[in-house]
Amino acid sequence: TDEGETKRAIERAVEVGITCFDNAAGYGLGRSEELMGQALAPYRRDVVVVTKCGLTWDAVKKRLFRDSTREAVIKGCEDSLRRLGMDYVDLMLVHWPDPETPFEETMSALADLRAQGKIRYAGVSNFMPGMMEESLRHLDIVANQAGYSIFERRVERDVLPFCEAHGIGLMTYGSLAHGLLSGTMTEETEFENWDWRATQNAFGMPLFRQGFFQRNVRTADRLGELADGAGMSLPDLAAAWVLGRSTVTTALVGFRTPTEVDAAAKATDRELPTDLLEQ
Repeated sequence: TDEGETKRAIERAVEVGITCFDNAAGYGLGRSEELMGQALAPYRRDVVVVTKCGLTWDAVKKRLFRDSTREAVIKGCEDSLRRLGMDYVDLMLVHWPDPETPFEETMSALADLRAQGKIRYAGVSNFMPGMMEESLRHLDIVANQAGYSIFERRVERDVLPFCEAHGIGLMTYGSLAHGLLSGTMTEETEFENWDWRATQNAFGMPLFRQGFFQRNVRTADRLGELADGAGMSLPDLAAAWVLGRSTVTTALVGFRTPTEVDAAAKATDRELPTDLLEQ
């Protein structure tokens, strides 16, 4: 990634009216927060900054592991603030549920951070309804970040209805199905060996595995034809589809360049007609 271009992309996002910027301590092991903090410094009062805690780097095993203990949450927040160069974050999310730590302990730490003014609101990421229900007993969480796209609809079973019933906003990641709905892939697309899509399932779904991938690209091509017939691009269609769900407050789309920002921002002005949704 060209870091200079990344900063210009963030600045361009502010220019075109994007107000929510999502990050995590685990992205680039903190480098992502540093870059975003530098780029957003002049616009701090005009934007909502989101980051995540609960993943800790193991230097020996060279991997991130889940750690939502009180100590890890407090230290994670302070480290994120230092990297971002900010006094507070608008929303702090617990990145993944930690099965070894009681939710009461995690939520108590977030409540203290909020009382100290280091975070304005608290939320979770990748939490199932039972986990959110337990968390709500100890803290009023306002958001859950989860995977959601035309290809990834598991949250419709229970996560989305729970969020709707409890006034919790759904922030979606993978809105473009990790690139499948970007309009740039073909059945011959191959991924570099450092790209997780080359070897892993996409959060439990075999979107990119041999056989599945080729079929999914063909589906994306048909969706692209529908989008073209409606006078929009495939990414526009994909993002607008997600944003059309009333419980969805934010459709997250990754970007590296100003051009990608301009393309993504168009989707906020789209409203999909009923017949297109049915197709």
